[in-house]
Parts: sequence; C-alpha cells; structure tokens
Amino acid sequence: MLHRTALCLLVLLLASPATARDSSAVNPEQFGLAHLCEYLGLKPSDISFRPDYTAPDSFRIQIISDLMEHPLEMIDYTQTVKNAHVPGQPEVLAGILFTDLARKGQTTRARAYRGEPSELARQYTLHYRNEDLNRLMTRAATYLDVIIPGSRRMMLSRLNAEEKNFLTNEFRELIVEHV
Repeated sequence: MLHRTALCLLVLLLASPATARDSSAVNPEQFGLAHLCEYLGLKPSDISFRPDYTAPDSFRIQIISDLMEHPLEMIDYTQTVKNAHVPGQPEVLAGILFTDLARKGQTTRARAYRGEPSELARQYTLHYRNEDLNRLMTRAATYLDVIIPGSRRMMLSRLNAEEKNFLTNEFRELIVEHV
C-alpha cells in the first residue's frame, strides 16, 4: 500500500510541472479562440477582415495592414508593446513604435530630428512645487520646442512652397472638417 501511494505521488509530481508549463504557455484568450476555431472547423489563420471593407491607401501603416490580415496576432502585439514599456525609459517603447509606424510597402524611414547638444541642454525655469512635474515639463518642452519642429523641417524640406502650404494649412482643415 505504501509503495502504491508513493508511486501515485511520484506520478502526480512529475505530471504537475508539465501541465503548469503547458497552461502558462498559451494565454486564456488564445486557448479559447483555438478551441472555438477547432469546434467550427477553422484554423486561427482563417480569421481576417475582408479586404474590400478597407481599401489600402497611401496612409496605410504596415502593422495595421498585417493585423487586419491576421487579427488574432493583436494579442501578441499588444503584449509585446506592454512588455516594452520600461518606466523612466520611453525611448525603448518609442523605438518599437517608430518601426511600427512605417507605411505599407515602405522599406526605409529616416530617424527623427536629433537636436544639437546646445538645443537639448537648454533648461527651463519652471515654478511648479512638484519636482517630478518640473522634470516632465522640461522633457516635454525639449520635444515640443526642438525635436518636433526639427522633424517637421526635415519632412517638409523636399516639398515646394505650394505643397508645404497645402500640408500645413489646407490639409489640416480638410482633416478637421471630415472628422
């Protein structure tokens, strides 16, 4: 009897890590979707949005196009973006999102404007009582005053005056009117 009990405990101990490992490898959403697809006689790769619902245009972002073709990959994508967030280091997440913002079919992208050290080192005198808020506002001011305007100049440098005027004035108004 003691031998049989020891054997049962040994089998349970050996089996429990395997079942725990298997259940943690797949999150509940994917587990449920896989079983539902199996019940319906589908594969998860069969699920997608119809391409005629949203015709691709020149503003289509590659990651959006990929997720529309394989929407179930959104679970892994959002998990990757969530795991890339490191408190106090927005550059890590920004690097991932920078590559994700490539347009459909775009092979290369120029990096954002990198300010001169004298531009980036400029300090602001802020009079908020909270030091964290002062630090945050100083960092935001660097982007608002240096990085974004520099990137805008780089982006518009290849356009003529008429095209620049359209993008900076008329196009913005068209977007606002139709939204």
